[in-house]
Amino acid sequence: MTLVDGVFAPEGQQWNNGSYWWDETQTVSPFQTILTLDASYKIDRVVLQADDNDDYKIEYWDGAAWQAAFWAGVTGGYGLTTRDSGIISSFTTDQFRFTALNGDEYYAMSEFQAFAAPGVPEPASWAMMLAGFGLAGAAMRGRKRATASFG
Repeated sequence: MTLVDGVFAPEGQQWNNGSYWWDETQTVSPFQTILTLDASYKIDRVVLQADDNDDYKIEYWDGAAWQAAFWAGVTGGYGLTTRDSGIISSFTTDQFRFTALNGDEYYAMSEFQAFAAPGVPEPASWAMMLAGFGLAGAAMRGRKRATASFG
């Protein structure tokens, strides 16, 4: 099973049907798994679909230590349920860590998605853009003078 395939299971689907699942008796408690991305991204929202009666702590790697991204708590109901962080303070990472806690010691995750924050130009980009506008303005002013002189 894959945790990131872009497909959410139907809400309420049985927790061990088509999901990445385990029970605590087969692993060290608390269970943790790490997802490594292909590059670093600036993230401002995460979504996890997982078993309804368990807690899942989602953390990101900041290059030096694990930091809290989102706590996907118990939702009630039955089976797989989706937890959406909504817009959160953006962070840049190339790794996520999931820790399964509490509940009935039978854990399942069926989909995880992280959304990239809109790009904000870096200060150097702003400087280059302003310089470009300045040069374009100077060139237009130079043409206007040349036209006036020869006209």
